[in-house]
Amino acid sequence: MATTSSFQGKYYYYENINGKEKKLEKNFTDPKKYNEFVKKHPLSLSSFF
Repeated sequence: MATTSSFQGKYYYYENINGKEKKLEKNFTDPKKYNEFVKKHPLSLSSFF
């Protein structure tokens, strides 16, 4: 039986431009790109499956 793993990473962050706060979400399917992004932006909410 062959199993395939599928990676889904979500990264939530807030952006404040001219006093207006905006919640943004990034979705990742590549674990390497997700880890690189999290290392650059460590203070936010993230989840992965």
